[in-house]
Amino acid sequence: MNIFYKKLVVVFLLLLGIGLNGFSQQRKVALLDLSTRNAESNTSRFRSCQWLLNTAGVEYESTSSLSTALTYPVIFFSPVVKSSTFNSAERTSITNYVNNGGVIICSSMQASTLFSLCGVSAVASSSTRKYFNSTPSSIPWLFDRITDPAETSIRFLGTSSGYSCTSRSYTLNGGTSLAQYEDGKHAFVYKATGQGHVYTFGIDLRDVVIRFQIDDDGNAQESYSNSFEPGSDVFMILIQNIIRHHIPNTVRVHSSPYCSSSTVMITHDYDSKTCQDTSKFFVDMEYERGVRATYNVTTSYYSNGWISGFYNTSVPAVDYILSKNHNVGSHSVGHFPDFENSTRFPLGTQGVPPLTYHPMYSTSTRTTTGGSVFGEVEISKDLLENNHGINVKTFRAGELCYNKYLAYALQQTGYTFNSTFSANDVLTNFPFYTVDQKKYSGAQLSVLEIPMTISDVWTPSMSSTNYPEKVAVWASVTRKNDENNAPTVLLIHPNRTWKVTAEEMYLDSLPETAIVLPMEEFGEFWQERDTLEFTSTLTNNVLRIQLNINEPDERLSFIVDNTDQLAEVNFFLQNGEQFYPTPSEWTGGATIYCADQYRTATAMNEPEVKQEISVFPNPTSGDVFFTAENALKGNYTLMIHDVYGKVIYSERTTLPFNGNLNLKWNSENTLTGCYFYAIEGAGRNYNGKVMVVH
Repeated sequence: MNIFYKKLVVVFLLLLGIGLNGFSQQRKVALLDLSTRNAESNTSRFRSCQWLLNTAGVEYESTSSLSTALTYPVIFFSPVVKSSTFNSAERTSITNYVNNGGVIICSSMQASTLFSLCGVSAVASSSTRKYFNSTPSSIPWLFDRITDPAETSIRFLGTSSGYSCTSRSYTLNGGTSLAQYEDGKHAFVYKATGQGHVYTFGIDLRDVVIRFQIDDDGNAQESYSNSFEPGSDVFMILIQNIIRHHIPNTVRVHSSPYCSSSTVMITHDYDSKTCQDTSKFFVDMEYERGVRATYNVTTSYYSNGWISGFYNTSVPAVDYILSKNHNVGSHSVGHFPDFENSTRFPLGTQGVPPLTYHPMYSTSTRTTTGGSVFGEVEISKDLLENNHGINVKTFRAGELCYNKYLAYALQQTGYTFNSTFSANDVLTNFPFYTVDQKKYSGAQLSVLEIPMTISDVWTPSMSSTNYPEKVAVWASVTRKNDENNAPTVLLIHPNRTWKVTAEEMYLDSLPETAIVLPMEEFGEFWQERDTLEFTSTLTNNVLRIQLNINEPDERLSFIVDNTDQLAEVNFFLQNGEQFYPTPSEWTGGATIYCADQYRTATAMNEPEVKQEISVFPNPTSGDVFFTAENALKGNYTLMIHDVYGKVIYSERTTLPFNGNLNLKWNSENTLTGCYFYAIEGAGRNYNGKVMVVH
């Protein structure tokens, strides 16, 4: 090719918005919104892709402009790609983009003029397929975390009548099959063209994200809970791995707080008189272990034909839960088994007082009359807040019945978190924002759903004799989630004392790197994570990561791939000030950067303040005071051990800002002897002895 024609090619590529290396300095993924191009009636397909990228934690930019997307190294097309989606010139620019090193992730490809780029020659549709079966041996790095049978075979459509899901299969033409449907047809295809790569899913990705989240999949789950069914999570991992492979030293926000591998949330549904009598044993055990749980309380202030009016006498027990630093959420007013029926429980109106809200359940007809969604969520919230002086943020419906008006009512009445769906039912272990009326066209609401994963509800029932084998299943599911850095929510009713032992066994089984948090704290972390934006640039082997905020949440951490290839990794705030999270080794050769308290350059230059604990009086016969000056803000736990290592006292407190930390232990009822204290928090550890003399 002579010089003249070479110049023409360069000009042509520049006009297409690509350039020979037009995306070489850009490190974000472009999420190309095709909603308008495809004349879609709602944005559910685009929002499904958003959820996948948000959950993956990678940096991306949403755009509806193809010319803008072509300047990014990876383009993620929102489903679907029709023959009419792109014109001839645009299809040419897409082909040139791939030839020059671009990467495309697409799904439900129907444009025959782009088949060659995808490595296929034809497409065929079906509404009866149910399984997406991966072939991990095809590209090992792509499936490095897809190892469990529940991950390699995903059921996306159940057997309930009246449900269908259109899947598309491809005839290969130079492409490599990465997954097949149960009929052996190709469901996921890879093709390298020129210097670039194309990954094409046959299934519309909305059908493995929002279809699951609004429970429109014909009961695709194999079981309701107590099993590992990652569903959407597998597609997120696949897309995350594609991005990590093609963008050097990919940066992503970690999906669990601090340096933990995953988060476990202990939740209790306080929904019977028996709970009133036995919850104290759970509260005390968790408190002694330094574990904070979430107790969802049913505020049944009258006998409604389904459950008794036990709440009025439960107020002291709920106060005791709060005194031990646990969270309290709502578990509805009446715990009705037909709450999901929107005819029996319409939306209703706000502001109805308890005196006039008395739905009744008939055991003969198995129906409730007089109920409303607003009544169940608003009155229960008001009662808990007025009786206990708290701000109720979390809800779980009785019997885990999900009414189509629930999400809207929760948003209108000031809830932040919901945990009514089971993770298996929605086929994801990660949180997601609820959709109004469980419709594709429904608005995305502000209430964050944190699905329940494992529970004490089994068939056959969990009992005082078989609970060890049930706990073993809990532990297995939790470890599989931990391998995917996914959260696990345990629901255990505090109504039998042997369940305390079961919970202790479960806590003892957790991965050492997992963290146990109340649901609200994890939910607040996820909200911060979802709203965080950052940009990374790689220049002369130095990676610069800049956040769009000036006060990063100390729970946020960042994972960077292949840091051994880099000279430096530097972090900056929006105002340009550098900060210094602590690096630690992570899986797959990556490094995680996190800290209980981020240090800025200013703080690094300040003289170090020696932090010591003062224990007075010591020896003691009564109160002992533990104080530390200039302590960093954060959560602190004080534990007192006897000489045998048994924890005899535990207290957890939060220091909201840097300053003096003050903790107290009363030793009046403790035998004379030597005891050991341990105070942990904000990256600091204080240890020592206390002598008790009576």
